[in-house]
Amino acid sequence: WGVLVHELLGLIPEARRLTMQQVTELSVTMDRITQVTLNGDHKIEVEKVIFTPSPMKIKTLVDSSYLTARTQQRMSKTHPLTAISLDLVEEKTSASSHLQNVFIFRDTANEDFHMVGQFVSNADTLQRGLKHQTSHWLTFIDQEDVVDAEQVSKILKTMKKLVKRAFPDAFEKPVWERILVV
Repeated sequence: WGVLVHELLGLIPEARRLTMQQVTELSVTMDRITQVTLNGDHKIEVEKVIFTPSPMKIKTLVDSSYLTARTQQRMSKTHPLTAISLDLVEEKTSASSHLQNVFIFRDTANEDFHMVGQFVSNADTLQRGLKHQTSHWLTFIDQEDVVDAEQVSKILKTMKKLVKRAFPDAFEKPVWERILVV
């Protein structure tokens, strides 16, 4: 991520960089978002907007009269999820070609639990010469479950168990791990 952020910062002139800002309103004109308000007072004219937060958030940013009945109905049926991401790094590397695959695992104890992952250091040509191996694993949980630390801990243990079951020799000497809850 650091490289990506650094490259993006190089593209944006320093005077135009806006950090630590929160979108507080989206202004609509003729069915198009034309203005974004940051922190309640800084307005920016826009041509295009890429909206990445939960669709539920748009209801707080746009006057609901601009949302069609169909859109509002779809939003009411939306089931928000939270992603739990686990990055594992170990000292040893493996050039095994099957480790370039994307893996999908299901827990046998809980058939509703699925996760996806990949050994990114084997798939990413920029990381192939490094002296460590990085894998990235991802699952989704109900948004309400994320506030329960015990539930999140249980999910992380399940994720590690599934990786260890599939790759018994992996992660005997872990260097570090990173957990992201988004």
